[in-house]
Amino acid sequence: YGPQKEQVWGMHAWRWLARNQEESQWQLIPRQNTARMYQLGELHGIRDIPPSRHVEILPHAVGKSSTGPSVPGNGADLAGALGLDAKVGLTTNLTLDATVNPDFGQVEADPSVVNLTAYETFYEEKRPFFLEGRKILTFETEDQDQLFYSRRVGQSPSYVPSPAEGETLRMPDSTTILGAAKVTGKTNNGLSVALLQSFTQKETAQISSPAGSRAPVVEPFGSYTVGRVQKDWDKGNTILGGMATSTHRWVNDPALAFLPTQAWSGGLDFTRYFRDRAWVLEARGVFSRVEGDPAAIRALQTNAVHYYQRPDASHLGVDESAGSLSGHGGLLRFGRSGKGRFGVSDRYLWYSPGLDLNDIGYLRRADLRANQVLLTWSEPEPKGLFREYSFQLARDDQWDFGGLATKTITAAQAAGAFSNKWRAQANFAFNEAVDTRGLRGGPALRSSDYYTSGLRISSDASRRASASLLGQHDWTLEGGTVGNRVSAELSLRPSNRVSLSAATEYLWLHDDTQYVATADTKDGPRWVLGRIGQDVWSLTVRLNVAIRPDLTVQYYGSPFIATGRYTNLRKATNTLAPAYEDRFHRYGPGEIAFSPAANAYGVTETGGARYSFTNPDFSFRQFRSNLVARWEWKPGSSLYVVWSQGRTGTEPTWEDSFHTNWRSLWTARPDNVFLVKLSYWFSP
Repeated sequence: YGPQKEQVWGMHAWRWLARNQEESQWQLIPRQNTARMYQLGELHGIRDIPPSRHVEILPHAVGKSSTGPSVPGNGADLAGALGLDAKVGLTTNLTLDATVNPDFGQVEADPSVVNLTAYETFYEEKRPFFLEGRKILTFETEDQDQLFYSRRVGQSPSYVPSPAEGETLRMPDSTTILGAAKVTGKTNNGLSVALLQSFTQKETAQISSPAGSRAPVVEPFGSYTVGRVQKDWDKGNTILGGMATSTHRWVNDPALAFLPTQAWSGGLDFTRYFRDRAWVLEARGVFSRVEGDPAAIRALQTNAVHYYQRPDASHLGVDESAGSLSGHGGLLRFGRSGKGRFGVSDRYLWYSPGLDLNDIGYLRRADLRANQVLLTWSEPEPKGLFREYSFQLARDDQWDFGGLATKTITAAQAAGAFSNKWRAQANFAFNEAVDTRGLRGGPALRSSDYYTSGLRISSDASRRASASLLGQHDWTLEGGTVGNRVSAELSLRPSNRVSLSAATEYLWLHDDTQYVATADTKDGPRWVLGRIGQDVWSLTVRLNVAIRPDLTVQYYGSPFIATGRYTNLRKATNTLAPAYEDRFHRYGPGEIAFSPAANAYGVTETGGARYSFTNPDFSFRQFRSNLVARWEWKPGSSLYVVWSQGRTGTEPTWEDSFHTNWRSLWTARPDNVFLVKLSYWFSP
């Protein structure tokens, strides 16, 4: 609080009654509202209180022992580290959070995935330093696309060297964060500010052989800077803000020439509410510029975000000598906000072909223009069987910058909560798509029109036992592509000290146009597709036990099995042909042969071109788990004892037996990490 002699504080208090799913509020905030902070109550009568001083220091010590296949030999890898976290109130409105050599060994592992698309997998942030105050550093454009994606700081190394025969490779799991600091706050006149700076260490791998060892550099020293400002007027009815980011890498090794040395990005955002916040106008603009060696810029132009090498895209083209890549994007949205039962909005989005945010942000794909119209109806008052219900209609049209229509989605959704506090949601969508990423830099491929339908039912979440069930069915009109997904979740709270949840999911998919390989021939590249039969099963178990308020135990375990078998191999030909079969050439018995010894296919075309590609069949198994015991031995000071185990097994063959895959998962040699972390809190 400030130094004023007489204080006026905003205040709100509420009570949530889980058994009734009801909320009692001191200052009524309607269920349908577009803002909360400006509807809070005020606390008067605070006078002559001493100024506060906010300084917290939290040093920690970590000891770790690692065993398993990732550790050379049969011994244990022992490591120790010291670190420091600090929180300092610079003023009554600004707070400094700093960390030196942070450790996140107690954080839950990421879920296992098998990604057969061209797009990068998006992982949620779980590290405490980056979670705190994350809202003020958020600048999103669409879904997960954002200027600052905190998982870039400390991510896995960018370069994976290829060991020679007889050598073993050991890679660091992540890039070490040497230190990070951020300043966040909001002034009395409505100005929000945030500044983050982080440095990461140069990382090396270890390649060992009987003749010796070497340590190639796999990630250079890096600097990440993010700045954000936002100002609001008229009780938040007008908001203007901006963000700027900078990433710099000290690339001195020729093997890392594919990495940009400098990347900038930035954006401006504007929001204006009208007619008592019933209507809203949003505008956002972003830009980026990436610089580096021509090899780095070429790698950017030809990756899945851009695919400048697409032979059918006349508006694109790879510039082999370019030393930079620049782009822009943004969105405009106008619509009726959350006030009232009826909602309508129209949003236009664009990303130019050269936009690239992925040095410190997240961008799924560039070269995009999209328009989305959304109609909604929500009834918050109980009506008959329902406590509340809603309907939604959406239309999404997309194009690339060359004018090619790439996607059309027409979707409907209905959701409701029943009087017994169960919930249900149903959705249906019709999709027409031309995939510019499906052939991994090849020509755009017309996909079969497909339908998606789903139903989710959830029981009363306020009960000590609750469950949910989801079913989804996808199918096409041509090609016979069909997919089914079933997931279920069970949550138990046998006591106030113990909670247990288990979630399982099974995916069965037959996709007739799954990418297999790109083969180079004297007559040009051949893009090979196949029909994949894919089975994916996962189970996630979480257990939380509060032995005492200051002593808790948490467990996370997740086995994962995925298999895929490819049949009906063919090459892409007239990829935009209206007739399905005209888009491919299916290999005949005399054109393709499989070599078990090489585990590869060889193709001899009628015209004489020859090429080969590896058998794409796979069986993948993985288990990830964390067991964390936390004892707060002194207020603010904690002792963590952590056991993490991981098992990974993969084979370039298809194994259809679940029993065999399950048994192979548990016979795989595990990686074990035992960690002890002690932190001590004090406030000078």
